[in-house]
Amino acid sequence: MMNSGMERSRRMEAKRQASAALDCASLIHRRWILNAETRPAAAELKLAITQLEIALSNLRDDDGAHWEAAAPLEYAHQTLFRMDRPELAEALQHVILAHAEIAEHRPISGGGSAPT
Repeated sequence: MMNSGMERSRRMEAKRQASAALDCASLIHRRWILNAETRPAAAELKLAITQLEIALSNLRDDDGAHWEAAAPLEYAHQTLFRMDRPELAEALQHVILAHAEIAEHRPISGGGSAPT
Protein backbone atom coordinates (compact mmCIF):
# COMPACT_ATOMS: atom_id res chain seq x y z
CA MET A 1 0.00 0.00 0.00
CA MET A 2 1.35 3.43 -0.91
CA ASN A 3 1.47 5.92 1.93
CA SER A 4 1.11 8.85 -0.43
CA GLY A 5 -2.24 7.90 -1.87
CA MET A 6 -0.94 8.77 -5.33
CA GLU A 7 -2.51 6.81 -8.12
CA ARG A 8 -0.13 4.18 -9.41
CA SER A 9 -0.48 5.35 -13.01
CA ARG A 10 0.40 8.93 -12.05
CA ARG A 11 3.43 7.77 -10.07
CA MET A 12 4.60 5.60 -12.96
CA GLU A 13 4.23 8.50 -15.41
CA ALA A 14 6.07 10.87 -13.05
CA LYS A 15 8.80 8.26 -12.68
CA ARG A 16 9.04 7.81 -16.46
CA GLN A 17 9.27 11.54 -17.10
CA ALA A 18 11.78 12.14 -14.30
CA SER A 19 13.92 9.29 -15.59
CA ALA A 20 13.85 10.76 -19.11
CA ALA A 21 14.85 14.15 -17.70
CA LEU A 22 17.72 12.56 -15.82
CA ASP A 23 18.91 10.72 -18.93
CA CYS A 24 18.87 13.92 -21.01
CA ALA A 25 20.57 16.03 -18.35
CA SER A 26 23.20 13.39 -17.61
CA LEU A 27 24.15 13.09 -21.26
CA ILE A 28 24.66 16.83 -21.53
CA HIS A 29 26.55 16.91 -18.24
CA ARG A 30 29.01 14.28 -19.48
CA ARG A 31 29.74 16.42 -22.56
CA TRP A 32 29.97 19.68 -20.66
CA ILE A 33 32.26 18.42 -17.88
CA LEU A 34 34.95 17.61 -20.46
CA ASN A 35 35.05 21.12 -21.90
CA ALA A 36 36.67 23.95 -19.94
CA GLU A 37 34.20 26.48 -21.39
CA THR A 38 31.11 24.55 -20.26
CA ARG A 39 32.51 23.13 -17.01
CA PRO A 40 30.92 25.87 -14.83
CA ALA A 41 27.53 25.15 -16.39
CA ALA A 42 28.15 21.43 -15.82
CA ALA A 43 28.61 22.10 -12.12
CA GLU A 44 25.27 23.90 -11.99
CA LEU A 45 23.62 21.16 -14.03
CA LYS A 46 24.95 18.58 -11.54
CA LEU A 47 22.82 20.25 -8.85
CA ALA A 48 19.68 19.64 -10.93
CA ILE A 49 20.78 16.07 -11.64
CA THR A 50 21.18 15.39 -7.94
CA GLN A 51 17.64 16.63 -7.30
CA LEU A 52 16.29 14.45 -10.11
CA GLU A 53 18.01 11.45 -8.51
CA ILE A 54 16.38 12.29 -5.17
CA ALA A 55 12.95 12.59 -6.81
CA LEU A 56 13.39 9.29 -8.64
CA SER A 57 14.50 7.53 -5.49
CA ASN A 58 11.34 8.72 -3.79
CA LEU A 59 9.11 7.71 -6.71
CA ARG A 60 10.70 4.25 -6.94
CA ASP A 61 10.01 3.48 -3.28
CA ASP A 62 6.75 1.52 -3.29
CA ASP A 63 6.03 2.51 0.30
CA GLY A 64 7.36 6.06 0.08
CA ALA A 65 5.62 9.39 0.42
CA HIS A 66 5.61 10.04 -3.30
CA TRP A 67 4.29 13.61 -3.03
CA GLU A 68 7.65 14.54 -1.54
CA ALA A 69 9.23 14.15 -5.00
CA ALA A 70 7.57 17.46 -5.94
CA ALA A 71 10.16 19.61 -4.12
CA PRO A 72 13.28 18.18 -5.79
CA LEU A 73 11.50 18.22 -9.16
CA GLU A 74 10.65 21.88 -8.62
CA TYR A 75 14.30 22.62 -7.75
CA ALA A 76 15.46 20.82 -10.91
CA HIS A 77 12.88 22.74 -12.93
CA GLN A 78 14.01 26.10 -11.56
CA THR A 79 17.68 25.28 -12.11
CA LEU A 80 17.21 24.14 -15.70
CA PHE A 81 14.97 27.11 -16.46
CA ARG A 82 17.45 29.57 -14.94
CA MET A 83 20.30 28.08 -16.96
CA ASP A 84 18.35 28.95 -20.13
CA ARG A 85 20.33 26.67 -22.46
CA PRO A 86 18.69 25.24 -25.59
CA GLU A 87 20.46 21.92 -25.01
CA LEU A 88 18.45 21.51 -21.81
CA ALA A 89 15.00 22.12 -23.33
CA GLU A 90 14.12 18.43 -23.58
CA ALA A 91 15.23 17.71 -20.01
CA LEU A 92 13.26 20.73 -18.80
CA GLN A 93 10.13 19.55 -20.59
CA HIS A 94 10.37 16.11 -18.96
CA VAL A 95 10.83 17.72 -15.52
CA ILE A 96 7.76 19.89 -16.07
CA LEU A 97 5.67 16.85 -17.03
CA ALA A 98 6.94 14.80 -14.07
CA HIS A 99 6.20 17.62 -11.65
CA ALA A 100 2.73 18.10 -13.13
CA GLU A 101 1.86 14.45 -12.50
CA ILE A 102 2.59 14.99 -8.82
CA ALA A 103 1.72 18.59 -8.00
CA GLU A 104 -1.42 19.01 -10.07
CA HIS A 105 -3.00 15.89 -8.62
CA ARG A 106 -1.98 16.30 -4.99
CA PRO A 107 -4.93 15.73 -2.68
CA ILE A 108 -6.08 18.69 -0.64
CA SER A 109 -4.85 18.26 2.90
CA GLY A 110 -6.39 19.56 6.07
CA GLY A 111 -10.04 20.24 5.51
CA GLY A 112 -10.38 23.06 7.98
CA SER A 113 -11.35 26.55 7.05
CA ALA A 114 -8.86 29.35 6.59
CA PRO A 115 -8.43 31.67 9.54
CA THR A 116 -10.21 35.01 9.20
